[in-house]
Amino acid sequence: MMVDAGYEEPYQAMKPGIRENECVGLVNKVLYDMGSEQVEGVNAISGERCSPHPHVYTDRVLRPGDPAYFDIVHSYMGYRTCYYRTFAVGSASPALVDACKRCRDYLDAAIDMIKPGTTTADVVKVCSDGWSAARIEEELVVTKDGCEVITRFPAEDLLVAGTCCHTSAGPLPGTREIQSHLNRADRGSQLEPVKA
Repeated sequence: MMVDAGYEEPYQAMKPGIRENECVGLVNKVLYDMGSEQVEGVNAISGERCSPHPHVYTDRVLRPGDPAYFDIVHSYMGYRTCYYRTFAVGSASPALVDACKRCRDYLDAAIDMIKPGTTTADVVKVCSDGWSAARIEEELVVTKDGCEVITRFPAEDLLVAGTCCHTSAGPLPGTREIQSHLNRADRGSQLEPVKA
């Protein structure tokens, strides 16, 4: 529950211009305000830093179209939690949307398998393609008949944070290439000269 609340703060604040370390500070404040014993770490990785994926944050400024991965690790009353979420800043590239969809599909297939006796070797067979570039984790409690997912911050689809761009034609779509010229339907064509 505490990490669910911790994700809400950077999601609401994330927009072009905020830094990874500022997002980490927001999460730490929420967790400690709620009574966390220890915030072991908040991984905040964005943009080109997403591949290869380090496990540290920097003072990198988030830019429009960036992917942003967060992993919140802390403990409360001896219980530890750690779960990832993937976001897009302002808009998402089609590749990131696809990666998140595939990641979610693999994760759901793995969750459907979980029950007493299921091994990690069984699970990894359905969820490791070696190519997808998204990070989603869920915390589970194994029950006698299966499992219960106890994480609640949304991850059924890619969340786009900081959506605020409007043009004279209306709002920009949530899925778009990060370079504006690649989003024009008429790209490559010559503009008509303006008549006086």
